[in-house]
Amino acid sequence: MALVSLVLSTAACGAEEDKAEAALFTFADVEVAASHAVDCMREEGFEAEAPTYNDDTYAFSFSWVSQEDRDEVAEDCIDRYYFAMGNAWADLQASEVAAQNRQVDELVVQCLRKTGIEIEELNPETAAEVDRRFPGQRYECLVGALDSIAQPQGNG
Repeated sequence: MALVSLVLSTAACGAEEDKAEAALFTFADVEVAASHAVDCMREEGFEAEAPTYNDDTYAFSFSWVSQEDRDEVAEDCIDRYYFAMGNAWADLQASEVAAQNRQVDELVVQCLRKTGIEIEELNPETAAEVDRRFPGQRYECLVGALDSIAQPQGNG
C-alpha cells in the first residue's frame, strides 16, 4: 500500500458565489470541514493523517494510505465535506492579499511622486525603470508603505 497525498489547488476554481459564501464562515469552519473529510475517510476504512494547512495556498492537504481501487472513495470524502468551503476560503484569502498589494503599490506611487518621480502606476516595467534611474528610492517608499499599513489605524 502506498501513501497518497492530495494537495488541492483552488486558483482557478472559485466563483463569485463562493466568495460571497466565504464571508459567512471563519477559518475554524474550514478546519472543521477538513476534519470531517478525514473522519469520512477513516469511517470508510482508510488510514488517514490529520489534514495540514498551507499558508501559501490557503488550502488543506490530505494524506491517506492508498487502497488503489478505492482511492476515489477517499477523494469523494474530500469533495463532499471540504472542497466547496476550501475553494471559497482560498478565493477570499487570495482576494484580500491582492487588495493589500494594490494598497501598497498605490502608497509607493504616492511616495515616489512626492520625491518628484513622475509615475502613473507601479508594475514590473515601471518598477525596474525607477530602480534603474533612482536606485534605492522605490525600496525606501516600499518600506514606508509597509510601515504605514502595519501601524494600527489612528496611530500613524
